[in-house]
Amino acid sequence: TRSMKKWLSALLCAAMLLSLCACGAVSEPAATAEPTVAVTAAPAEETVEREYIECSGGYAYTEFVPMDDGAEICLLIVKPEKEGQFPTVITQNCYQAATEEFNAEYIEKCVSDSSAFVEAGYTFVMMQTRGTGNSPYESFLPYIHDTDDKLEVLDWIRGQDFYDGEIFCNGLSYMGFTSMASLYAVHDDIKAISMQCPVSTRYDAWYQNGFVKLGLMGFWQGRFHRPVGVNPAEAWEKVGGMELFNTFPYINWPVELYGEQEDYWTGILTHPEDGDWWRTEAAGSYIYDAIASIDVPVLLFENFYDIFYEDSMNFWNGFSDEQKAQSAFVVSQFGHTYTGYTDWPLNIGDSLTPTYNADYVVNFFDSVREGTEPTKVELGKVTYYPVDGERWYSEDTTITNGTTENVLYLNGGSTLGTDGEAEGALTYVYDPTNPALFTASDENGGNGSNGYRGLGADAEPNSRQDILSFVSAPVGEKTFVKGILTADVAVSSDCEDTSFIVRIDVVKNGVAYNLREDITSLSYQLGDYTPGEKVTLHFETGSVVCQLNPGDYIRVDISSSAEGMYSLHTNVKGNQWEIAEPKIANNTVYTGISSVTYYTENLAA
Repeated sequence: TRSMKKWLSALLCAAMLLSLCACGAVSEPAATAEPTVAVTAAPAEETVEREYIECSGGYAYTEFVPMDDGAEICLLIVKPEKEGQFPTVITQNCYQAATEEFNAEYIEKCVSDSSAFVEAGYTFVMMQTRGTGNSPYESFLPYIHDTDDKLEVLDWIRGQDFYDGEIFCNGLSYMGFTSMASLYAVHDDIKAISMQCPVSTRYDAWYQNGFVKLGLMGFWQGRFHRPVGVNPAEAWEKVGGMELFNTFPYINWPVELYGEQEDYWTGILTHPEDGDWWRTEAAGSYIYDAIASIDVPVLLFENFYDIFYEDSMNFWNGFSDEQKAQSAFVVSQFGHTYTGYTDWPLNIGDSLTPTYNADYVVNFFDSVREGTEPTKVELGKVTYYPVDGERWYSEDTTITNGTTENVLYLNGGSTLGTDGEAEGALTYVYDPTNPALFTASDENGGNGSNGYRGLGADAEPNSRQDILSFVSAPVGEKTFVKGILTADVAVSSDCEDTSFIVRIDVVKNGVAYNLREDITSLSYQLGDYTPGEKVTLHFETGSVVCQLNPGDYIRVDISSSAEGMYSLHTNVKGNQWEIAEPKIANNTVYTGISSVTYYTENLAA
């Protein structure tokens, strides 16, 4: 069986430990990780006459690698020369289409950014995920087979004539996740990994304080998850796309999509808190072992408006000092991309990285191979480009809060002031069947409609009765918002449970752009709540750095919903996924005593 082979491989690895040590250090897996595939190279295959296709700066060919359970994984391989041994860069991709002819045009499209590696002397391997591209399987179940398949492909690579003993992993988003997922197994020949905007732990990708991130994983799961016998594009269209997430109860979403309950969706929807279920194999528990096992240099790339930015920052902050010392973190200002957007509405400066693989990743991998310092990044530091900024900055270890604390009180007249005025109350009606809509989100996919670009213009202040807006005086001189943002908001409701969302915007030239947001519910923070009771909820966002120019100002929006971004609270106390009948809430925000806090620093000084 597959598990028996992995057990035997682990025994073989242990038996060869002494001989391996003679060749160099062996990286031990984390205590909680179970080695599944040894790094011992398989016997070299007999030399065969290959038909190469010249493309992407090298010589390409296709291989179909059998897995232990009989499935086949398609690899697109590009070598710098027909003969010879080279370091290998591998990427695992789940977005590629199948083809009937592996010609140069198809391969170029699939490995379009591989030429930088090939030209630098690396073999590039594109691994098409099981159930996608030309890797046939009855279903595509995200994260379920990826790691086992990757480990078997890595073992296959070790038996090839081009293998020189060095493997490097690289990828964006889902492919960034798979770049690190295999590290929980023995990985002595994996020398470094590069991840751009990677998915991290499954809970953090799916939930924010008990609310499903619909604009992120709801949208993605609905579009790409493919159980047996299902066409996901047709299923998604049938339910009206994102309209599915405006229906109750949540537990029926997979039934609406697929005609029956579906285990993976069901597990996710019935576990809104980060508990034991998220550490089970069904939920992708191996990623926790992989993160704990990272001991190779890491080049991590993010954007302040990426859907996974906060998770990546937590991931980086979890590194030991020793791990940070051999790694680097680059943060630009855009959304879910590693090149940037030329039509970005704010100042771009030199924040674009159109040749990121060539300029950053190859340079980083080469430095690891040569034992030198990389020239494009600083090890142990976070190098970042502020939103609307003018140049890059570096900071030791992590992005810290700015040197000046700023507290603004939510006052009457829709204003933000440095002093709280007399206490007042503003009440609005929250109807889950008519939720508020925002056009942009700091890291939640912009309600599933903007391609994860992350930044867009918000509507005018107080654009609906259930959106309360507050604006500050304009700043008089250039400075930078820097660090986390928090809010302490006094609220009450006539329901036993309801939700509140706080969005903090920066207004530039009359246009409001969301900086950060946070959402919570009464029960999530407080447990039991008595209707009518005045309580204070705490909100806290991830860090951000944004340049404030003279005339810019801060705006705060408070509501109870964000259609397409977060699952809609029913205003009924209990398990939200099983409540079929939502009700209307009258929610109150108390002015004069509610406040937001942010930090500033003059980085240009």
